[in-house]
Amino acid sequence: MARRTRGYSLAPGESLPKKKVRRLALYAGVQGWKNTEYVELLGSAIEALGKEAVIAGIAPPRLRMLHCVLFLIIHRPTHFFYDPRWGLQKRFGAELEGRALGMLLSLIGCVPVSLLNDLPELIWRRKISLVNKERGLCLVLIDPDIGQIFAPEIRNQVGPVPMAFSARTLQTLKKKWRTHPTTTRSGELSISFVGSLYEPRTSILREAQDRLSEQGVNLVVTGRALADPKIEADEYFRLLGESPQTFTTADQAFTSTKQDFPPHLVYRYIEALAAGTLLIAPSVPGAERYFTPDVHYLECPNIDYLSSHIPKILLDFQKVETIRKNGRARVTELVESGFYWNRINDELIARGFPRLLAKK
Repeated sequence: MARRTRGYSLAPGESLPKKKVRRLALYAGVQGWKNTEYVELLGSAIEALGKEAVIAGIAPPRLRMLHCVLFLIIHRPTHFFYDPRWGLQKRFGAELEGRALGMLLSLIGCVPVSLLNDLPELIWRRKISLVNKERGLCLVLIDPDIGQIFAPEIRNQVGPVPMAFSARTLQTLKKKWRTHPTTTRSGELSISFVGSLYEPRTSILREAQDRLSEQGVNLVVTGRALADPKIEADEYFRLLGESPQTFTTADQAFTSTKQDFPPHLVYRYIEALAAGTLLIAPSVPGAERYFTPDVHYLECPNIDYLSSHIPKILLDFQKVETIRKNGRARVTELVESGFYWNRINDELIARGFPRLLAKK
């Protein structure tokens, strides 16, 4: 006679099914794993889940989709971090790839957690909508209420979420945090920008340099074109940390005929604070959950404000130091709490998906 245990019917001699072990799979090419973004994704994931629960797949230069399919079938992860930047990028191929991967994840019972770090990219949005459907989350760098207007095809948007950051990297950077000297005259002020150059950012920075120079302020731009090799992580954080204050835009590259996309919580928000510099940046709707304008960073909505107000504010040494210290304290609090994977876990539970982290 069959017996019942908590609603599960057991035949004579049959034991309860073993609980499925939670495992997260990350997937990227060789160059991808060298990028700071993926180094921190992997490092923070291991800190949150444990090394045994994280699988890092290395994609080959060719036949990536086939390799990814075999990778997922062999390892059978419970959750898969999907980034649409790898794989086919033409409409027809991307469509086939998205459908195939979505079907496979559904077949093996794996929950996708996708990343859309550039809202204007139509191909990436289409791939995510096919991979996720209604079975997973999509991390975005904007407020989901806004994202749903621009990309209604993507369900379960979560954001804006800062870049993942590991406690190990932060501890290394904290040892290099500097005490900056008091600045009393505009002619002594210097603001830095470090990062990728693309439109409209390049034009914004060029105009900012001209207008700030009229105020006796030097805007030092250290950048690279999107097609150029990335600045090495150690050098990137050194450049950020050496500057008393760092400016960033929050606009995405012009990759669409539509150009009124909202500001994104670009990675520089958390990277600059982790490097210990004072961040000067636009506010991003919904990002107050992580960083409060004029508390953790200095809000700068546009170039007019940058040239007419920021130089005066930077001469208020006490205010500048307070915001810089608040930013350092906040990034420490976030990273040490495991904000990234805890947010994903909370959102999975809230939507009725299998949790990623073990119960505490």
